[in-house]
Amino acid sequence: PPDPLAVNVNTNFSVYPNPTSDVINFNFDYSEAKVYTLDGREVIPRSIEGKSIDLGNLHTGVYFIKASSMTGEVVSFKILRK
Repeated sequence: PPDPLAVNVNTNFSVYPNPTSDVINFNFDYSEAKVYTLDGREVIPRSIEGKSIDLGNLHTGVYFIKASSMTGEVVSFKILRK
């Protein structure tokens, strides 16, 4: 199975600001997004359709976001929550 923590290399998709203290924004509309810890534990399950996710309730650290674009592409990003 695909690794949920693999980092995206497609430069057409991005997130900002990174690092962030609360909300992370996407430069594309996603149909679904999930947030994972470094060890692969899902900490924000399924955020449906949007352009941002609030990470304000998470502890400081490194996380991965896996998102599905509206066109069906699955992309992952490494995020620093400060």
